[in-house]
Amino acid sequence: MVPRVKVTRKFQITIPEEIRHALKIKEGDVLEVMLRGNVIIIKKLHRKRKTIKLGEKLSLEVIENYIKKGAQDPVSLSKIKKTK
Repeated sequence: MVPRVKVTRKFQITIPEEIRHALKIKEGDVLEVMLRGNVIIIKKLHRKRKTIKLGEKLSLEVIENYIKKGAQDPVSLSKIKKTK
């Protein structure tokens, strides 16, 4: 059976679980949406840039501080976290 989805009042849909798992779609992934006739095509985009895993979650404040300090002088992440 073909999965069906309902459009919310904000025009959002939920991608069915089996499709998310098959395409390994996770929160934050970017999808491309195209229209071909009366068919909507949603395609998962693959990142062209590699990401760095730091092994910990960083707050927005720490990231912004890192950007500010990094623009002036290369510093280590541990130094930036201490300047909160």
